[in-house]
Order: sequence, then structure tokens, then C-alpha cells
Amino acid sequence: MGLRATYPDAVSGIYSADEIADNTDMSDDERAAISAESLGEELKAPPSRAPRRQASRPPQPVAAPPQPKIDPPKPKADSLYKFDSEESFWEIVEEHSISVEAVNSVAKRQGEEVASMSPDELEAFFYKFVIHRSVRSSWSWIERWWEDDREDFIEAIHKSTIAEYPVLEDAPPTFYGPRLHEPAFVETVRQACSMEDRHQHECQRTIRYMEADDWSAYYKLVELAKS
Repeated sequence: MGLRATYPDAVSGIYSADEIADNTDMSDDERAAISAESLGEELKAPPSRAPRRQASRPPQPVAAPPQPKIDPPKPKADSLYKFDSEESFWEIVEEHSISVEAVNSVAKRQGEEVASMSPDELEAFFYKFVIHRSVRSSWSWIERWWEDDREDFIEAIHKSTIAEYPVLEDAPPTFYGPRLHEPAFVETVRQACSMEDRHQHECQRTIRYMEADDWSAYYKLVELAKS
């Protein structure tokens, strides 16, 4: 640099390393290193640049999985009879052609008193002890007779039951026995027994698959009888 400033003609046509670097295709870091070397200086490494952090994206809401469509429960059909009072109880007894004496007799054997029963108790008493002829006429009724150890006893009860309800002939006692106190089941069986032979297959199918407290099965058979 001193020669160039004092005797420029003496160094005419001679290029320094940094001048050559300026006219050569190289990176800025390589060019800076050559210039520093030509000046007798030590090139300090540039401060390291921290990697750029990408701006974090706010969490995206996750769509909830589609929920299975659940149909609302169907309202249950109304029961056929309303045991609102003692008076309505006796009206239902009369509609089923059962004598007052027979009801009083079974009530006495069971230690019950119709006049002191609530509506629910009246309905339970009627379908458990009154409506079935075989139960009304029995003086030694066993509650869960279908579980008795005596096969001949179970067979005797079965025969008396199917004599009253022929539609249950092929049904095992363990199936219909626990259901014979359910109002919907009893009235469905009674309705099935009153229908024509051409409907018997559908009647048996309805009784086999119905829920014991499902009154819609009874009304289904009522409509079938009209066809």
C-alpha cells in the first residue's frame, strides 16, 4: 500500500491477493479470509448465528369423532287396564268373567285383603293369583313351581296351564313360569289363544321374543286378528 501511494508506476500491473479475490467467483467468507491474510491480520470468526426458530403454530382444534346416531327410546304402549281403585279392580274382575266369590276365596288363602291394597298391589294380586284359573283353584300354590325338584309336579302344573293357554304348549315352564305374573305377557298370551289357527305361528313368535312388560306385543296381535 505504501509503494502504491509513493511509487505507483513501480507496481503498475501487479495485483494484490485481495484484488484478485475481488474478481474471482468465491464466497464472502473466502474473500474476507484472503484479504485479511494479505494485510497480515487474523480473521476473527463471525459470531455464530443461532438457528432461526420457526414460530410455533397455535394448537389446532381436533375435530371430535362422529358420534353414532342413537334413536330416542320409543315410548312404551299403555297397559290395557288401570287399577286405580278397588272399584276399578272389581270392574276388571267382572270383565274377565271371574266371580267375586272366587276372588275372595283366593284372597283369603293368600292372606290378602282387597280393600286395603294400593293400585300397584291390586294389579299384582290380580295377575298373580286371580286371572289364572289354575292358580285360583289351587289350594297349595307353590310360588316358583317351575324350579321344584319333583318333575311330575312340574308336569302336572304345565298340563293345567296349557289347558288354559294352549299357545304355551311347546314353551318350557322355565320360560313362561316367571312371566305369568306380568300383565303385558299374560294379556298377550290370552289374546293369542283367542285368535284363529292361521295366526298361531306369528302368535308363538311374538310371545317368544317379546319383553315381558311390552304392551306393544299385545296390540300387535290385536291388529293381526283384524287382518
